[in-house]
Amino acid sequence: MEKEFFIIANWKMNPTTIKSATGIFKETIKEIKKIDKNIRVIFCPPFLYLEKLLSYKKNQNQIEFGAQNCFFEKNGAFTGEISPLMLKNLGAKYVILGHSERRRYLQESDEIISKKIRAALNVKIKPIFCFGETKEEKKRGETIKVIKNQIQNGLSFVKSENDLFKIIFAYEPVWAIGTGENCPAKEAFEILMYTKKVITQMFSSKIADKIKIVYGGSVNSFNFKEYILSGYDGLLVGGASLLPKDFSKIIKTLQKLKKSYNINRSLLLTRKGSEEDENPCRGRPQGTRLSLRRGARGEWPRSACGLLSSSSTGRFGRRVCS
Repeated sequence: MEKEFFIIANWKMNPTTIKSATGIFKETIKEIKKIDKNIRVIFCPPFLYLEKLLSYKKNQNQIEFGAQNCFFEKNGAFTGEISPLMLKNLGAKYVILGHSERRRYLQESDEIISKKIRAALNVKIKPIFCFGETKEEKKRGETIKVIKNQIQNGLSFVKSENDLFKIIFAYEPVWAIGTGENCPAKEAFEILMYTKKVITQMFSSKIADKIKIVYGGSVNSFNFKEYILSGYDGLLVGGASLLPKDFSKIIKTLQKLKKSYNINRSLLLTRKGSEEDENPCRGRPQGTRLSLRRGARGEWPRSACGLLSSSSTGRFGRRVCS
């Protein structure tokens, strides 16, 4: 079964006219031409443009739409808010929740975000749940603590396995957003593994291994490959998604890249506790992704040291041969 990728375009508060929005969308679709069946391209424009852009979707099943926010009630006296039920009735299938810009500028708390996630799931809208640390938190060495709290609090109302699989998790280091200072692949990989550890602790390793996690933070057509090769299930693209040529290049390059990914995926090594091979990367090409599992006594293969220790990844982990 081929891995499914999600490429999410967050237009934020851009552009300023419906004419410009239509032009960006049409040009992007023209540039992409054809999208592979296991790649989902999700456009999240400002709410005002959703209905118009949805009318251009036609029969392109790989293209879907989402909103950038919603309220936690279906309707009522909440001036200026948009409910998830309104989004559903409009035709949107996704909604971005917990984005750092809303946490920062609008003081959205984990509690509010968790209510919004529950409200979206209740009407079958799929949340794109954002989390990540600020520059100050990173400097203080609080990255792990912040991410754990955001995930645990954000999922406080999520109880069922089915609901969890409807959520797309989006790691967005706040210090990288819009700064051009993209997160090093090694750091991004560490957070990917830690996110799975938190989900393992909250639910199970089986569930953690199936959730979808995308990366966002100064992503463009020049640096996105390192995050895909690190194991992320896609990207949350900001400014670059407003540039048709750049955004379409990401998708077209991914379609070529995933063929190599699927070849390497067939080389995955499952460890059942045997220590007969101290170095599972021996004889394998650089970049091969290995699945490493604990042995009967609960230990990791000694080659999976450092990042993939039991203290950092729970009951499962992956390594890329170097």
